[in-house]
Amino acid sequence: MKNNIKMNQKIDPNWITGFTDAEGNFRLVLTYNKIEKWKYTKRANFTISQKSTSNECLYLIKDFFKCGNVYNKLNGISTYEVNKLNDLNKKIIPHFNKYPLLTSKKINFNLWKKGIEIINKKNHKNKTINEILEIINKMNSKITFEIKWKFLKLNIVNKINPNWITGFTDGNGCFYFKLSKTILASYELTKIHMIIYY
Repeated sequence: MKNNIKMNQKIDPNWITGFTDAEGNFRLVLTYNKIEKWKYTKRANFTISQKSTSNECLYLIKDFFKCGNVYNKLNGISTYEVNKLNDLNKKIIPHFNKYPLLTSKKINFNLWKKGIEIINKKNHKNKTINEILEIINKMNSKITFEIKWKFLKLNIVNKINPNWITGFTDGNGCFYFKLSKTILASYELTKIHMIIYY
C-alpha cells in the first residue's frame, strides 16, 4: 500500500473496489461443533490485509463501511475483517453489487455471496452443509486459470473508473527505476486478471 491517501480524506467507493480487487479476500468457513456433534458452525468473512507499516488505509476502509475491526498481528501484518452476518448482508454485499469487482476475483465474490444466502436460511440439515462445502471447494485456489479466462471473456470491461485504477495500484502497483547503461523508469501492475475493450 503506497501513501496515496491521508487519514482525513474520504475514500471513493471505486477506490475501495479497486483495492479489494488487489488485496481483498472473501471466505466461507465450516467448523465442526464438538458439543452438538450433528451441527456445523457456518461463517463468512471479508478481509483485507496489509503490512502494519501501511495499515492506515485499513482504518479508512473501516470508517467507510462503518463496521468490522482492524487486527494488528505480531507478525507485522494488519487485517481489516468483517464477520458479522448482518454487516456482510447490509454493507459489504450491497457495496460490491453497486461497485462491482472488475477482475477474476468477482468469481470468488459471486460464490461467497451464494454461500451467505445459504447461511441466511439458518438451516443445519446435511443438504445445506453439503451445498456450502460444494461452494468452498470451488473458491479461491480452486479457481483455475481456465475458469477465470472463460469468465473474463463473458465479462469484458468497457470502461474503468480512475479511482478503481488508483485503488488497484495502491494494492498491487509498482513504481521503480532500473539502472543499467541507461536509467529506466517503470510502472507495473501485478495479478491483474481482466479483459479490457476500448
